[in-house]
Amino acid sequence: MPFTNLVTKPGHPLRLPEKQAGVILTLFLCTATLWGTPLAHGQKLRLSTWYWLNSIESSHWDRDFEAIADSGFTDVMLCWGIDAAAVARQIQNTRLALDLCQKRGLKAYLLIWHPAYNKLPRQAQFQQVDNQGHLLFTFNLFHRKWRSTQWKGYLQAVAAAYRDHPAFAGYLFDDTFYLGGAGSFAGDNTKTRGDFVSYSDYDQDQFRAWLKHRYGSLNHLKAAWGRDYPGWKAVEPPRAITNENARAWEDWCAARLEWLTEWAADTVKYLRAVDPSPRHEVFLEDGEYILGRERKSAESWRPN
Repeated sequence: MPFTNLVTKPGHPLRLPEKQAGVILTLFLCTATLWGTPLAHGQKLRLSTWYWLNSIESSHWDRDFEAIADSGFTDVMLCWGIDAAAVARQIQNTRLALDLCQKRGLKAYLLIWHPAYNKLPRQAQFQQVDNQGHLLFTFNLFHRKWRSTQWKGYLQAVAAAYRDHPAFAGYLFDDTFYLGGAGSFAGDNTKTRGDFVSYSDYDQDQFRAWLKHRYGSLNHLKAAWGRDYPGWKAVEPPRAITNENARAWEDWCAARLEWLTEWAADTVKYLRAVDPSPRHEVFLEDGEYILGRERKSAESWRPN
C-alpha cells in the first residue's frame, strides 16, 4: 500500500501548569507517536497533538503553540474542526498558523480529509450508498471519475498552497472510510444506517466487471458461488455476512481491497505531482475498516 499508517496509542489528558490551564482547549486527543521503524541511534522520538484552529481566535495561537512546545511536543496536527476542507479556503490563516509553529520550533501536519466533516460540494452520483440502500453524506472514494476530477483538484490545490512552507510536515487523512450519516451531515433519524459500503449502481457495475475478469464466464461464477443467475445483471454484491455467501463475500472484499489500493495510489500520485518532496509525509490515521466485520470485536480480520 502506498500509505504509511500513523500508529497512535491513547494517552492521558495533557496536564498543564495552572497558569496555562485552559490555554490549549483543543487538545482533545493527546498521543505519543512513533512513526515507521524502531528508532535508530540518535533519532528523536516525535510527540504530536491535535490543534483545532477554529476553536479560538488566531491572536491566541502563538501562546498555545508556545505552551505545546514547552510541554515537549515536536509536532502538531492542525485542523479546522468539522470542516477538514477549510485548508483549501483558509490558506492565509493556515499559513499564519504554520508561521507560528515555525517560530516555536514545531512541525505541522495538516488534516486535509474527513469524509463527512467537510464542506466540499456533493453530487449524488459520487456519494456512498450503504448496504441498506441509503445514500450517505460521504463521498465514494472508489469512484474513478470523482477521483480524477473533484478529488484531484482539491488535493492539488492544498499541496500547492503549503508545499513551500518550512514548518509543513505532511498531509493527514482522518477516518477516511467513515460511513457518515444518511442523506445529510446530521443524518436522517428515520433511517437505520447500514454497516457496509459500497452499493451504488456504479460500484455494482464495477463489481460485475471485476467478477467477469476473475471468473471468465457466468457459469464459472455460479459454480463458485453455488447460486444460479439468469444473467450478469442479476449478480449483486452480498449485503450481509452469512455462511451461505462466504465465497461471494470473499470476492466482494477482494474487489473493494483493490479499489482501496487504487484510491491510495491515485491520492499519492495527485499529491506528488504538485508536491514531490519526500519530507512531506502522507498519513492515514484511524482508518475505519470498511471491508466487513466477521467478528464483532476489535480483532476483526484484515487482509494481508
